[in-house]
Amino acid sequence: MIGKMNITFGCGFPCNKVEVSGGKCVHFKGGECARASFESLEGLDNELLTQRASLVERFFPALSGLFEPQEAAKTAFTLTRTDVNENRAVGELRDELGSLICLTIERGWLNNARNISCIPQGEYVIQEHISPRFGRCIKVFDKDGISEVQGRSQILFHVGNFVNWSLNGVIQSDTEGCILPVSSIPANNLTSFGVFGQTSRPKMNDLQSLVCGKRIKLIVVGE
Repeated sequence: MIGKMNITFGCGFPCNKVEVSGGKCVHFKGGECARASFESLEGLDNELLTQRASLVERFFPALSGLFEPQEAAKTAFTLTRTDVNENRAVGELRDELGSLICLTIERGWLNNARNISCIPQGEYVIQEHISPRFGRCIKVFDKDGISEVQGRSQILFHVGNFVNWSLNGVIQSDTEGCILPVSSIPANNLTSFGVFGQTSRPKMNDLQSLVCGKRIKLIVVGE
């Protein structure tokens, strides 16, 4: 018996086409692409996925491919933190050819403490994700591509501009450990206490277009 499967699509429309890439159900409607987490697949190893695939292909050919084993990440991006202290971290995200994708701002390094620290340097895997809070974004997994970042949960790339930044006398932070892509950081927007990055949404869109349908290795350097 195949277990109960709950699928929720990002736009709520039925699928014209279904395929899966790295645990994401991909559907196309009117030329637009949406993603949704396929929660029932998370945590299944490749052997179990292969077994489920044979059953689905036999009894539900329209859903064949839904339980395919996840492919290993092939492309690699590098996030190099260029200015880090306990309050904020500034970095550069580059593709496998060394071309700059965006600047990044994060919480400072506080020994990977939940909600107040950036994640440790190391190797990770990123792929598209639907967050109840942030909508379409990019999730960071441990290097196995399945587990959460060690000691953390729901580490994402998502839109945001402030890290410990005083705005009208109130400290603003758009992240509790996630990575915020931005286009620029003017000199007067960076202090030892916080950072205010500019034009986050367009850079998030650029990053999503590069990650779309892929599993990408992320190498984080500096803490």
